[in-house]
Amino acid sequence: MSQLNSINQTQELDLPLISRRAGELSIITAGSFIILLIFLHFIKPELDPSWSMVSEYALGDYGLIMDLAFLLMGVSCFSLALALKSIVHSIPGKIGLFLIVVAGIGFVLAALFKTDPIITAPNELSNQGVIHSIGASLGGLLPVSALFIAWGLSKNPFWRSIKSVILWATAIILIAEIQMIISMMILLPENDGKLGPTVLIGWQNRIMIMAYALWLIMAGKALKNTSESVG
Repeated sequence: MSQLNSINQTQELDLPLISRRAGELSIITAGSFIILLIFLHFIKPELDPSWSMVSEYALGDYGLIMDLAFLLMGVSCFSLALALKSIVHSIPGKIGLFLIVVAGIGFVLAALFKTDPIITAPNELSNQGVIHSIGASLGGLLPVSALFIAWGLSKNPFWRSIKSVILWATAIILIAEIQMIISMMILLPENDGKLGPTVLIGWQNRIMIMAYALWLIMAGKALKNTSESVG
């Protein structure tokens, strides 16, 4: 019986080739996003990172680099969803996969439609800016998807191999999301609910989006390491 369980577990851990490749692509694209975002801080020093949002790197010179970065995040989300598809069978896990795809769509929208400057009044937003904001909101579902994925894998034999990594990755992304929300709740009322130079949430925004990319990398890396150890 123990031998049969071992065989079944091995079969469960033996990821299809497409899942392995998708996991690797998720790592590469999320890692590339981080590199591009860091690079933009050097080539666009006119943007003050203490209060500007990362989306504003898409405005003006070198804006296509930020567009590409957002597109890479979308690809990373889609790739990770494909990589996890073969091991996620529970309802919570499937909800998580769906939310990862939705988040990916959000990042693609953010890439295709540029934001308005952060100081733009709500009644003066362009159509592009509105769609970008919708995309950013959808991308913000990634921490929620992380929770559902962690829940969905909890009863799967595969979970034993990647449990600690997924838990750490999920903790990181949730902490980053919470610190952004708390900062907004504290600082926005002090400026009549308007973003601007006196609302210092730029670094919190950067920490949050970097944590998104890190979660994608860590989840993809966990899948890659496990499939290599089995193979």
